[in-house]
Amino acid sequence: MYTDAATTKPSGVNLTTPYSTWRITRTAAGTSGKVVAYDLGSNQWVKAADVTPSYGSNLTVSDMPQGSVVYSDFKDVTVYSDMQATKPVGKLSTSYDEWTATQVANDNYYGAFTYNLGNSQWVKVSDISLTKPASGVIVVNAGTSVFDSVGKYTGTITDPGAYKVFNVSYINGKQSLQVGDFYQWVAASDGAYYPD
Repeated sequence: MYTDAATTKPSGVNLTTPYSTWRITRTAAGTSGKVVAYDLGSNQWVKAADVTPSYGSNLTVSDMPQGSVVYSDFKDVTVYSDMQATKPVGKLSTSYDEWTATQVANDNYYGAFTYNLGNSQWVKVSDISLTKPASGVIVVNAGTSVFDSVGKYTGTITDPGAYKVFNVSYINGKQSLQVGDFYQWVAASDGAYYPD
C-alpha cells in the first residue's frame, strides 16, 4: 500500500489480512482519465494494476450522448457479451483506436464500470479511456464557450487566438479539445483545429 494517490510513497504495510475485498473510498485518475489507484480509506492507496475492482450485479445502464467515443490506444481490449464483464467474446482490433460508445453501465457505488460499443459488445472502463493525447492548436474567437471534462459550462474565451491542444475527447457527443486544465475544453467545431 501507499500513502499517496500517485503511489510513490510506500506505507510499509501490505494487504495481508484474511479479507479479500475492501471498500473503495476514492479513486485517482491519470491524465488520460483512467483510474490508476484506489484509496481503501485513510489514505491507504493501492495501484489499480495490483487489484481487481469487484462490481456487483447492481448495474444500471444509461444511454450515452449520440456521437460519444472511447479510445483503446490500439490495444486488443477484451470484449464481453454482458455488462458485468464476465463473458468474454473477443478482442477489439488493434488497427483502430476510436470506438463509438452507445451506453454506460454504472455501479451505484463505484460509478462507470463498462461501456457498450453497440450490439451488447461491452468493454471495461479500466481498459478504455475517454480522452486521448492530442497536439496542435485551435484558433477560436472571443466568446467561444468553455466547459469542463463532463460538459458543464465554465465560461468563455476572452482573448481570441490560437490555443495549444493537450487532449481530445467526445463530450456531449461532440469532439472537444482540452486547451488548459480539465475545466477548459472547447468544441472542435467552434474553431479551426490544426493538429501537428
